Amino acid sequence: MKYARMRDANERPIIEALRAAGAFVTQLDGSGIPDLLISYRDRMLLAEVKLPLGPKGGKQTRGGTHKGGNGVLTEAQVKWWAKWTGPEIPIVRTPDEALALLRAIDEQDRQPSAEGR
Repeated sequence: MKYARMRDANERPIIEALRAAGAFVTQLDGSGIPDLLISYRDRMLLAEVKLPLGPKGGKQTRGGTHKGGNGVLTEAQVKWWAKWTGPEIPIVRTPDEALALLRAIDEQDRQPSAEGR
């Protein structure tokens, strides 16, 4: 019997904030893969949702620092991320952190292109 994948409690508000800002968001399911596929202004990115760090903060890693951030990664995630050769995958813990990804895209769009200089 296969069980449904558990989602972090903060994932739904993160998705709602991204969608309200105009992003198209798909929840991904698979062993070790990131949680969200986000499309915004002709850009596509992946994001991993993790619960906020504890009250004392600090790093919470499993097996060291991994290419994607200092979130608590499952063993399957550690293996998948080690093989990933694409761009860095951000870990988001709050709706504001997720919206910062979209703001970064907006900022890139406002920068003059190298061709136009």
